[in-house]
Formats: sequence, structure tokens, C-alpha cells
Amino acid sequence: MYKRATTKAKRIEREHINQIRRAKPELDIAHAEFNDDGMFNDIVIVNNMWIFRFPKYDWVQEDIQQEAACLSLVRTVSNLPVPEWEIHEEGFISYRIIEGAPLSRNDLLDMSREDQAQAAEDLALFLSSLHAVEMPAMEKHRIGPSITRHSYSDWLSLYDEIRQELFPYLTSYMQDQIEHTFHPVLGDNTFMDCKESMVNGDLRAYHILYNPKSNRLSGIIDFGSAGFGDPAYDISTIINQYGEGFAALLSRHYPGINDMIDRARFWALTTELQWALGGIRTQDTSWFLVHLGSARDISPFGSPLLLTGSGDLR
Repeated sequence: MYKRATTKAKRIEREHINQIRRAKPELDIAHAEFNDDGMFNDIVIVNNMWIFRFPKYDWVQEDIQQEAACLSLVRTVSNLPVPEWEIHEEGFISYRIIEGAPLSRNDLLDMSREDQAQAAEDLALFLSSLHAVEMPAMEKHRIGPSITRHSYSDWLSLYDEIRQELFPYLTSYMQDQIEHTFHPVLGDNTFMDCKESMVNGDLRAYHILYNPKSNRLSGIIDFGSAGFGDPAYDISTIINQYGEGFAALLSRHYPGINDMIDRARFWALTTELQWALGGIRTQDTSWFLVHLGSARDISPFGSPLLLTGSGDLR
């Protein structure tokens, strides 16, 4: 039988099931779960073995080739499993499920110090290997920029847009905090300069899988925002999801994090502002709620990267 996420999604789910049957007639669909919670894709999980991903918008479909190229290259360097895609004629993709649960901050905090350190080592190896992929390899695979990529003029434009579109809704205290956040960039046009590399671009907790029994990482999913860009962006997602204390654990195995930590802090502090702008422009309340539950463990610019508490994350 089919498990429906919402009543209004019934028609879309039925269409996707029919698409799956046309693409894989040999697949006996004994059970299917439909999830339309994603902002850009619908997901159908078949028989707890297969993931089918359907783009909600034409522009997402256009990005499939970029993501496929990124996955092909990442598989050659990754210490962790990543999806192995099949792209179907009707514009959707499928891959065998990677077993594991999303690594939430609470799950990480509940781990022993030893398991936290092992998770940090595994993730640090993944990120350092990913960020070691440079432009020649990406050009060979025809990989373009990550959607996260920003130039200095982009940051100046973002600052102006925030002042014009967000400030009317904010208290003077919040306006001052935003001014403080942008101060290093406004005062130094090289503050966000970096050596670009391959980046994941969306390393959220629900894209990092782990085995709840062993507490070992089991895979990384979703490379829809991947491409070349600032590796500090990936570190910013770690900070937002788990806090700087976990980033400090990663830096034991990926020392380069220390050199990019201020850029990562800036990315972390401005990401939710970019989502808020999207919410204002689309009048979609969900955009304002994307970053609820973030770790909020971000030190001032120029601070050394330190472990929190007694040396672990608990």
C-alpha cells in the first residue's frame, strides 16, 4: 500500500508512482512512502530500498546534470558512501537507499566523547578530501559554480537589500547586530577572498547519515548545491547545525578549518538573512522557519577556534 504525506498530495503521488512504473517496470512496488516536504524535490521511497527524486521546478531539473557530475567526481575521493544515480528519461532520478538516520545535534550530543571524536574524524576526512578537489578536475567533469558562490559585489548587494527590505521589520538592536556582522566585509574587500574548491553547498544535518547502533557516519546525501566555491561555506553549515565546538573537533583532522573560520562565521551569520529575504520576496512563511533550531554557537570574528565546555560537546 502507499503511505501518503498529505491528502492534497494524492494526485502528485499517483503521477510519480506511474512514472516509476514506466521507468522501472521490473520493480514490484510493495510499499511506497511519499514526502513532499522538500523545497525543491518530491521524494518517493519504494520498498525501503529505492529513493526516487522528482524536481518540483524546471530549473531544478536543469541542475540534475551538474549534480550528477559532482557525484561522479565525489565518489572518487569520498571516504563515505554517496548516492549512485540513475537518471530517467522523464527527468527524475533514482538510487539505492543509503542506510542511516539524519545526524541531528541532539544525536551528536548524546554520543560519548569517543563517538563524537570518531564522527568528527570521519566528517573531517570527507570535507578535506572534497575541498582538495581543485578547478582542473572540476573543469574535466564540466562542473560549474555552486549556487552558494558569492563575489564581493554580491555581498555589497546583499547588504543593501537587507537594509532596504529587512530593516523595516527589525528592531534597532537587530539592525545593529547585522551592521556588526557586515563590518569586516564592508571594511575589507578581501575579507571573503579564498582559493575555490569543490563544495557540497548544503551539508545540513538531514543530509549527514549515521548508524544509530554504532554511532558511525554511514553516508552523505544531496549534492544539489555542489560545485566550485568557498570551502568555508561547508564549515558554516557545520557551525549552524552543530556549533563551533564540533567544528573545532573537525579541525584536529582538517587543520585548514582554522584558516577559514572567520569566513565560515560570516557565512553562518548571513545565511538566515538570505532566507529571510527570500521569505519577504515570495511571501512564503516557510522560508523564515528554515533555520529554527540552529546551534547558535558562533564566536566573534578573530576568535580562536576552541572546544566548548569540558572538551567534548555535552
